[in-house]
Amino acid sequence: MRRGLMKSSLVLCLGFLIAISSACGKKEEKKEAGKAEQKHEMTAMPPVTQELPPGHPTMGGQNGGAKREVRVPPDVKERWKTVSIKFIDKEKKKEKALTLDVGKETSIPDTKLAIKVEAFLPNYTIFDEYITSKNNEPENAAVLVELLEGGKGVSKGWVFERLSDFNSYKNDKYDIVLMPMLRDKRLDVNFLQDIIGQASSLTVKQDA
Repeated sequence: MRRGLMKSSLVLCLGFLIAISSACGKKEEKKEAGKAEQKHEMTAMPPVTQELPPGHPTMGGQNGGAKREVRVPPDVKERWKTVSIKFIDKEKKKEKALTLDVGKETSIPDTKLAIKVEAFLPNYTIFDEYITSKNNEPENAAVLVELLEGGKGVSKGWVFERLSDFNSYKNDKYDIVLMPMLRDKRLDVNFLQDIIGQASSLTVKQDA
């Protein structure tokens, strides 16, 4: 009699253990299936791609927002002394075309604002430790500007001539657009000024 009871108890225990094991197995299968499905959804999303010039920062800032030294080559400083921008008041829906001196602060007419152009790079290229211009041609032009109000800095960052979505300059009220730079040196303002100066000196010598 006792042996029969013991056998029945063992059978019940084994059945209980098998049921628990089977339930756990099903839970693990559901978890694995859920993970696989989630992984599939993540990998199924196509990556957003856009052709960028070599050395151009990625979307969302200057390669993670790291601060880098800006190195402007001497020939760039010599050639590019001014930049043309469009200043946009988003609230008043007004625009102003301005020519700014590189390295200087320029007041915006009829406002308490000013823009300082800290650097201009005709072919913006970023490296691990610094930012510079690959050459002296405006192939990926960018300007580092700071917007000031009452003498205090309000916004600061890079503004690109072409891919403006990558601008690190951000402001809710005022936008800055870098106008296309002259790509033909024959039309370069500084170059024309040199030609005019040379012609004037020759005229003076001939008159003498």
